[in-house]
Amino acid sequence: MTSRFKLAKIAWLMLMLVLTSVPATQALAEPFVTTERGFTTGTNEHITSLRQAGPLTIVEATYVDQLTGFLIGPAPGAFQQISNSRTGTAVFHGTEVCTCTTTDGRSGTITLFFEGTTAADGSSIGRLIFFRGTGRLNGLSGEATFKGDINSPNLPYVGTFIVTHDAPAQRR
Repeated sequence: MTSRFKLAKIAWLMLMLVLTSVPATQALAEPFVTTERGFTTGTNEHITSLRQAGPLTIVEATYVDQLTGFLIGPAPGAFQQISNSRTGTAVFHGTEVCTCTTTDGRSGTITLFFEGTTAADGSSIGRLIFFRGTGRLNGLSGEATFKGDINSPNLPYVGTFIVTHDAPAQRR
């Protein structure tokens, strides 16, 4: 009976050790959703590939976006655009990684995926997906939309961000 009591006591102590090693803030924090706005400005574009296939022009390039608003910082990346000379339209997609600081001062990196279309009049619409935050941006993800002239100095976006216990934004 004594050895069974010792085993139960050891198991109880191990359980208490595990439970007390988890910070209480992690257990109590809940994810929340916030709507944020910002701008992206493209700079330093460098065409890495240019191909023609009938009426289609395929451009691949690297660039650096500068994000302002909710996320602030440089975001180097790469994109591909396919333009149709018959219709004057284009589709594009790409990724970038922003070394960002939020408006409340937390920093880290976050990956952005974007895709969109450009009409014959030059207006573009599309979406941005924010994911894989690191540092103090860990736990931040979101989706935003943009609409405007893709070549304008400041392309506005607005989106919904999900913030978990590790993420930077404060409840509003």
